[in-house]
Amino acid sequence: MTSATESREEASVRAPSVRAGSHFLTQVDRSCAAMTVGLLERDLPARLLIMAALAGEHVLLVGPPGTAKSELARRLRSTVVGGRYFERLLTKFTVPEEIFGPLSIRSLERDEYRRLTDGYLPSASVAFLDEIFNANSAILNALLTLLNEREFDNGTVREQTALATVVAASNTFAQSPELAALQDRFLFRFHVEPVSEQAFERLLELPSTPPEALSGLSTADVDAVRRAAESTSLGAAARHVLAAVRRELAAGDIYISDRRWQKTAKVLRLAAAIEGRTEASLSDCAIIIHCLWNCVEQKALIERTLRTAVSSVLVEEPRRLEGVSAALHREVQRDFERREHKLGEEGLPLFEDQGGKVVTEPYECEHAKNVDGELLFHAPPGLAAASHKKAYTLPELWEASFRQRPNGMAVLKAWAGNPTNHFRSRELRKRVEQPSNFSSEHLDGRLRQVRDALADVQSYRQALAGMRTERKSLWLGNAAGSDLLADATAAHARLEEVEARLEALVQVVESLRVRVR
Repeated sequence: MTSATESREEASVRAPSVRAGSHFLTQVDRSCAAMTVGLLERDLPARLLIMAALAGEHVLLVGPPGTAKSELARRLRSTVVGGRYFERLLTKFTVPEEIFGPLSIRSLERDEYRRLTDGYLPSASVAFLDEIFNANSAILNALLTLLNEREFDNGTVREQTALATVVAASNTFAQSPELAALQDRFLFRFHVEPVSEQAFERLLELPSTPPEALSGLSTADVDAVRRAAESTSLGAAARHVLAAVRRELAAGDIYISDRRWQKTAKVLRLAAAIEGRTEASLSDCAIIIHCLWNCVEQKALIERTLRTAVSSVLVEEPRRLEGVSAALHREVQRDFERREHKLGEEGLPLFEDQGGKVVTEPYECEHAKNVDGELLFHAPPGLAAASHKKAYTLPELWEASFRQRPNGMAVLKAWAGNPTNHFRSRELRKRVEQPSNFSSEHLDGRLRQVRDALADVQSYRQALAGMRTERKSLWLGNAAGSDLLADATAAHARLEEVEARLEALVQVVESLRVRVR
């Protein structure tokens, strides 16, 4: 609860920074500030009540008497402007007439069973039901349809209601299994505790006069933010976190209905829309702490599970994106360094001879030498026929053939002087190469790969930016928020480098277009 006399410094710590130009967020912040005037340490439940009203969901407040549960619910009636308010304390003796309205005598005279609902729960837009689990089965069964479908069976007619949100309160959680379905209708759960020891002395000095007027959200505001939420997407990081939390809870035999998961996803999109974003981020995921637990003992488990899941995403997803970036860099580098054989005007491959001249003949034919550097020659016909040896040095020819001939040395010199007798090697000349040409289809595909990866990185960085604001502590608490802030900051820095590398790759791929055939 927050006293009206608290210092500006304390208020600045309590209130989150407002994004410039975000009308929704400004209105929510103002409504929350108004709802907590004269209350201490009640900012978070007040925000949950406002979020529930915007989302069209219900809130269950559990805690000991005298912790401002009913006061918060009553103040919510002024926050959602234009709606009727209904309030009742339920006991085991409460009859349906007290909640849904008395039977119509005139209808009974016509043999019709109808209730006069005006002024009762079916005609309200905001309601507070205190000690809800004390209600009898007749009331509870009617509440199931009213809370979920916003419909009320009035005799033989099922009527649509204008019910936006119900705030229920109880000193304890539902103990019997038959109340599980009713408890599941309340998406938000919050355990309201007495003020802390640090705030106790300020509690003793609070004025008892309630605020005179509260600034509220108009019907147009509510409709507008709901429309914005419909066009807001659930980001990949948020989906990953929800899936990880679901697996962990299932492993611990904690059942969460599919209906609750769907509504939780809707609330994440609404939280993003309130801040003017088009995609739910990791910071929004912190809200699920207040959507999934069924008893106080589970809350700590869910918070640990969420923190682990978010931390995993902050480590694993940047690592995956770094891997994608590195793989694309290798592919683009290969494209950039790729060379192909240059063709001449006649379409023949070009080669470079030993003198650097460009020719079309692929082989360099030289007078071959042995390993000792001696020139090699073809053998005379007789010697060639008698031996399998293909090449001879001059000393070998002298000994094998020309020594026995008249004027053998002169004949040998004449044999060696004839170029046709030279044994020649065929060595492939150096290819004349040029940078490879690429088709437009290849470059378009490569550019699409890089830009898709870049969009993923930028989307993820945007999600991390949401976690780096002070608003995260409103959902996770200061300790958990501080830990995740450090992880988010480190991941943000890593992805900033990945983004820069991918942007450079886009330029490299674009530069390859000059090679397009």
